Amino acid sequence: MATWNYRVIHRREQLPGVIGAEDIYAIHEVHYDDQGRVTGIAENPSPVQAETIKGLNETRMLMAVACSKPILEWDDIAKRTTPAPDAPKETT
Repeated sequence: MATWNYRVIHRREQLPGVIGAEDIYAIHEVHYDDQGRVTGIAENPSPVQAETIKGLNETRMLMAVACSKPILEWDDIAKRTTPAPDAPKETT
């Protein structure tokens, strides 16, 4: 069973009008296979939005947990063949 969570992703990005690449940190949805390997990552950072205040608070708490986990490197995602640090465990 595949799982997902929010994770902080680091990437170097060339911004318009800026000399050299900038470090960018953002929270993205990350998806994992049964062995905890990253199978996908949302291209854009996850918005903090929900249909209710309760849902908004739940999303905010899940994103706060992401900030306590090891940071994943954008450039390493495609090469990853081992479980990501602190990948969520499958639940039944």
